[in-house]
Amino acid sequence: ETFVDEYGNDLDMLILSCNQESLRHEFAIICAYFVDPGKVGEGRNTLLNNPLEWWEKWKMLMGNAIINKKPYSILGELLVLEYLIESGEKVEWIGVDSGIYDIESKDSNYEVKSTIKKYQSQITISSQFQLENKKSLYLYFLRLEVGVDGESIDLVVERLIKLGYSEALIEKQLESLNLDRGSHIRKEKYKVLEKRKYEVDSNFPRITNNSFVDGKVPKSIIHIIYTVDLEGVEYTIW
Repeated sequence: ETFVDEYGNDLDMLILSCNQESLRHEFAIICAYFVDPGKVGEGRNTLLNNPLEWWEKWKMLMGNAIINKKPYSILGELLVLEYLIESGEKVEWIGVDSGIYDIESKDSNYEVKSTIKKYQSQITISSQFQLENKKSLYLYFLRLEVGVDGESIDLVVERLIKLGYSEALIEKQLESLNLDRGSHIRKEKYKVLEKRKYEVDSNFPRITNNSFVDGKVPKSIIHIIYTVDLEGVEYTIW
């Protein structure tokens, strides 16, 4: 983050923070390693030259449990949220709270899938409930590409706030994904190459309870994950 000192000069600062009191001792070890300059300042120079590489190594060591969703997946959900709000829908972003669907309204649910693969249109469905619909269900598919120009989480958040989405709420939602304000991930930019909308109805390829005898998943099968190829499935462009 950038701070201003007492003389009005901008200072770029890298902040380490932990909001879990129970882990303060473990966090202190990370901080101690961070401030240790190393022999002849080698550790400090390495850190200053590439702080993100230092952080990635720590994430790998600790199991990389910082964020389950890829940044482009979150960006895709926010872009769909923005589109629906602009279309006059009263919607809530609930995927961040581990809901079955990513976005919901009174009458409809919305699932969002994003990819950075240029040619494949395969999506992973994470459970037998994800495409089960008691309300109208739509699947939005986005194809993105990393670029110096384009959309970023921060840019879409700024527009959502202007549309009336609660700033406090969206910041809380992003913080729950460890995407605090000032995070470099929120500034990563992607070009939107393709946007598809699918109505998830009887013609859409999916596995639900109705796919099985007696309308329920066979006994002892707890969790189903499967891949759907969207090529050949009818869609509209949004």
